[in-house]
Amino acid sequence: MKPGLPKGPVLAVAAVILAVGLGVIVSSFFREVLPEFRGDMEPLLRVAVALFFVGAAYFLTALVLLLTLTPTPTGEGEANGARAEIAFNVRDSATHVASSILILVGAAVLLTISVTRPDEEPAAEPVGTGVHRMSERPGWLEGEERSADPLAYYATPGIVTDPGPHADLFEALPDGVDALVATVQGLLLHVFWAEAYGVTLTEERRGDVAIRSVSDMLGRIRELDGRPLTDPRDLDRRLVGNCRDYSVLLTAMLRHQGIPARARSGFGTYFVPGEYTDHWVCQYWSADDARWVTVDAQLDAVQVGTLGIAFDPLDLPPGRFVSGGEAWLACRAGDADPGSFGIADLKGTSFIRGNVGHDLWALNKIETLPWEGWGVPWKEEPDLTQEDLEFLDEVSRLTLVGDESFDAIRSLCECDQRLSKPRGWPAD
Repeated sequence: MKPGLPKGPVLAVAAVILAVGLGVIVSSFFREVLPEFRGDMEPLLRVAVALFFVGAAYFLTALVLLLTLTPTPTGEGEANGARAEIAFNVRDSATHVASSILILVGAAVLLTISVTRPDEEPAAEPVGTGVHRMSERPGWLEGEERSADPLAYYATPGIVTDPGPHADLFEALPDGVDALVATVQGLLLHVFWAEAYGVTLTEERRGDVAIRSVSDMLGRIRELDGRPLTDPRDLDRRLVGNCRDYSVLLTAMLRHQGIPARARSGFGTYFVPGEYTDHWVCQYWSADDARWVTVDAQLDAVQVGTLGIAFDPLDLPPGRFVSGGEAWLACRAGDADPGSFGIADLKGTSFIRGNVGHDLWALNKIETLPWEGWGVPWKEEPDLTQEDLEFLDEVSRLTLVGDESFDAIRSLCECDQRLSKPRGWPAD
């Protein structure tokens, strides 16, 4: 007899390993890959899936050959049946069964690697005192364990508002929303308001508006002027940004101090009479008033005077800022003209849809750039279906309900393929 292993144990071990391997792969796929799949599979994931199907086909072919081995008489008159031993060589089907199992195991390893994201470092403990502090700040960042408490969730940084390696710049920030707003205004110069301050921007400086994350903003601010953030910069040393940057930077500062805060995307009614201008603001939770307070960090003395602002920019009255969801539902009901929503020549329902998406994502601590988006809110107008329109109605209503819809908003953004962010976002 040839040296080797009995066919029975070979088949049993092969079946067990295959069952375990398939279980790992299938469970990983449905638990990890599908919720994260955004239509652009990473190269490693492509290889893992291809390798899995190749290995599975190889295994089944080799297993069929092994099971259909024809008994042959041995020199001793015994049949080479189920009790015979098999030598492992390239001419032996058992060798190919074992090889295909190794391929399947390799595919499982690659799949696991490709869908596993590294853990993020826990956020630093908050400093100072403010409007509302969390007694104990959770260490979860975007993509980690979900908080069931909206105030706890909005009191911690997200993937965009995490200051990263420049967190030290936030340590000396003043207390109080008014002081923080003044700090933001001393760091930024609005790209569309530069001439009102007597500044002509170069194309290089205009490029600053493409900076997405607060970490990169702080890096650029530090590059332009290394002094503490509380020292107002000269106009030629300020980071050039837009309304989104004022709101996101203020949101990051408040969260660093443990104050629940969130950016909101929609339209301002106070820039052009009779029009709803594309705009972002910041909301923070006031424990004293038990409400979300809306702040326009962009409105400094120059803009307040130019626009004739008669209300407090640190506490916008209802109706002065209209969220993307409010605008969408008003236009759907025929109560507002879509052509009055947007900026410059960019107006209409497609613009409003974009801000519905921006606002929902911002409520999930995904503060997009104003000109980026995905899913149903960014579909081409001719491609919209009735189902899409009703879906946007649902999304808009959820963004207006308040903290009662927090769980639904989080689940919608995480699980619904029509809204969820692309795998790997953000990637500059």
